Amino acid sequence: MKLVRLIGFLFVFFVMPPLGYLTAATVWTHLGDQVELRDTRDAYRVAVATSCERQDPITLTGGFKAWYICDADVTVQRDGTSRRLKTRGFLTPELIGVPVAVSHTNTAGTRLVAEHPRYPNLAGLALIGTVIGWILLMAAMLWVLSRKHMPKLSSSPEEITAHVRKEFPDEEKPRDEVYVRGRRKWLKGSWIFGLLVLCVLGAIVYSGDAFEGDTTQTVLAVASWATPVLLFLNALRKLFFWPAVTFTAEGVEWMSEKPTWAEIEQIGLSEKHVLTVHRVGRAPEKVGRFGPGQAEEIRRAIRKYGQASKMEQMSAKTA
Repeated sequence: MKLVRLIGFLFVFFVMPPLGYLTAATVWTHLGDQVELRDTRDAYRVAVATSCERQDPITLTGGFKAWYICDADVTVQRDGTSRRLKTRGFLTPELIGVPVAVSHTNTAGTRLVAEHPRYPNLAGLALIGTVIGWILLMAAMLWVLSRKHMPKLSSSPEEITAHVRKEFPDEEKPRDEVYVRGRRKWLKGSWIFGLLVLCVLGAIVYSGDAFEGDTTQTVLAVASWATPVLLFLNALRKLFFWPAVTFTAEGVEWMSEKPTWAEIEQIGLSEKHVLTVHRVGRAPEKVGRFGPGQAEEIRRAIRKYGQASKMEQMSAKTA
């Protein structure tokens, strides 16, 4: 069961994000690249495709959908000036030789888009819905994987006992312990969800224009990619580098160390919430630095287990 949950967590963290990005990019490409053909006699700028090159699917720009880069003759009809540019996505081999009204999205005039997309609003709404739905799906999967599936309060005593014995076959009851981990969480709250949604949308919309002469598009694309990467690295830091300690009636556990209360001469926290354990006849051992909330949990655990253990030792010596 633990192996299945581990595989599930790895799937959610390492497979679901790229799958979600490619799915959202597919939705954006499919709906956003369809052109509505209109009379171009009054259009300011007109593009006529001369040749198209197919781009294979599973790319950052097109997602799971194949798309095209086309050479097009772009004419400004007001003065008749013309130049050849490359277009992405909205022109296809079926439109070679067909005049299409276009506009540009950068100051250099090299990034062209269709003047009249077939679904001008639906593409953006579908993209937002896909991103939000995918993130909610990931959250639901994490909730299922991390759920402890304890019996309901309405269960009978016999059902609760049977469940406990099933979950803890080697013990009469669950182990009495206090597990403390981590530091103060600066990155928390519902705003992170909104930030991730904006980053995914920005990555899909601006990635195709990055590093092509438009500084604004490039900065937005880099920021859209960098923010979720930094959040992911912060999650890995918490997973692998944050301190953790477990207090039980028998002793204290961290990393591979498991000293009993009889072996511990002194245990305490500094003003900066650094937990240090002094064992009899050994140098002080630093467990790690915790946050203020975790430090209070540690103090309560020391009072609960440490003082009770010392009282038991004194009682045993007196007897």
